[in-house]
Order: sequence, then C-alpha cells, then structure tokens
Amino acid sequence: MDAAQRLWREVDLLDSVGGLRSISDAIAIPFRVFRDSDTAVARLLQYGTEQVTAFLRGGFNQFEGGLPTIEGLTDFAERFRRVSEVAEKLDANADVANALVQYPDALKPILEAGSNFLDRELVALQETGLSTPDVVHLLDLFEDVPLFRGTTDGFPGNPGTQELGISPASIDPLIATIFALEGKGITGNGIVLIATQRGLGNPVVDTGNFRRVLEREVQVGMLPLEFQNKALHSISVDRARQILSEMGVAELPNSIGTGDTSEYLRNTPRMTPEQIYEFVRRAIE
Repeated sequence: MDAAQRLWREVDLLDSVGGLRSISDAIAIPFRVFRDSDTAVARLLQYGTEQVTAFLRGGFNQFEGGLPTIEGLTDFAERFRRVSEVAEKLDANADVANALVQYPDALKPILEAGSNFLDRELVALQETGLSTPDVVHLLDLFEDVPLFRGTTDGFPGNPGTQELGISPASIDPLIATIFALEGKGITGNGIVLIATQRGLGNPVVDTGNFRRVLEREVQVGMLPLEFQNKALHSISVDRARQILSEMGVAELPNSIGTGDTSEYLRNTPRMTPEQIYEFVRRAIE
C-alpha cells in the first residue's frame, strides 16, 4: 500500500468514528502516514517536524471553536500539497537538505513560499556568492529573506528600474550602507531600508545583475518607492555606519563620492549571517 492509499485509509477510519474532531486529529494524519514511509515527505519530516507542524496548523485559523470547516480543510489540503511539493524538490537537492538538518527553521520560509522558492529565490540568493549553508542559515535566523536597500528618502529609482518595475536590493546591510553613503554625498539624506520578502508582501526575489556577487544583489519585483513604503524599518545612513563600526565590521567615511563606490565595495568584507542578524537587531532596538 503506497502513502496516498494509506492517507485515504486514515481518513476513512476517522470518518467511521465520527470524522475529524479537532485540529490535532487532522494534523496527526500525515504524520502517522508518512513518518515511517520511504517518501520525500518522510525525509522532510526528518529535517523539521516542528516546522512542518506549525505550517500545517496555520491552515486551521479558519476553524470555528476548534471544529473543522470547509474553508479550513481546503486550506489544510493546499498546505499539505505544498509540503509534498517542497519535499520532492528537497529530495533532489542534497546541499539544501543537508543544510536544513543544521538549520531547520529555514523550512518555514520555504514552506510559506512553496516549491517555486527553491527554483527562484534560493537560486537568486546563491547567485550572490553566499554558500548554500550560509543561505539556509540566513533563512533560519530570519525565517524569511532579509533585504536591504541603500538609497535616499523618496528616491523613485532610475528610469531603468522604474520601467522594469524592480528594486535592486542587497542581502548584506554593509553593501546597502555604502550605497546610502553615495546617496548622502549627492542629496545629503541617505537611508538604509530594512525589509523581508514576506514583510514586503511576497514580491518575486530574482537574480541580480552582473555585479550581483560584488553587491550581494537580488532584484525585488516592486518599484523603489513601494519598497520604501513597505519596508519594516528605515534608519539613517549615519546610524547604519555607526552600527557597522560598533560591530567591528567596517569603518566607513561620512559620505562616499559616486566614483569611489566600487572601491569601497571591493575593499570591504562581506557580512556573515550572524553579523547580518546582529545588525538588524541593533538597528531596530
């Protein structure tokens, strides 16, 4: 009997005794069916049972008084389908699967985004030059994709980004700070925007331009002003520069001329996932 047949048998057994009586009943089904089976879902459960449970449980916020509703069961079915699809993709991606053993909370953003995340966002993050374990570690720390944009307050973007409807962003706040210092040198009002993919409303996060490794860059599928309006936090470039100095990451000047930006990009370190997380913690406290 394959896993799908076992799943239906479990449902039939529940029906014979009065059906689903609680959220726990529903969540228990796939775990009983798949835990000991040789399937991709069973292997996914090895990476993070707690994370999968939390994701499936999210489908029951439409239950009334703890009892199943059609809407809740439909959402649960969709979430379980997503778990299955992600499991199949991870089964074919040993590097990510191995990293998830060490950083299981990274499963949360992957499940929330669905299997397309592994084909697009994950690739975009890897294309910035981060190793796969570091990408997964970053997702584990933030339970989301952290995004930083160095700009000036109210800047609508250049004509090219406006036409394409994208916002270049970095996964490294040091890079964002360098660009904000460049903006400060032009207008005197540089800022660093701190955001996450879900916080921005789940726009597409795609591979950056030809300087994507140097700039740790990705392309976010929204206009720059929309990015600014939806960002979780905005801090002055002077505060960002101070944080980097206090952390011992880099000593940056008061402003940077446009012609000097590339030099600073080439001659500064790239932040580790832990440093990025600490930067955000200090920025929002």
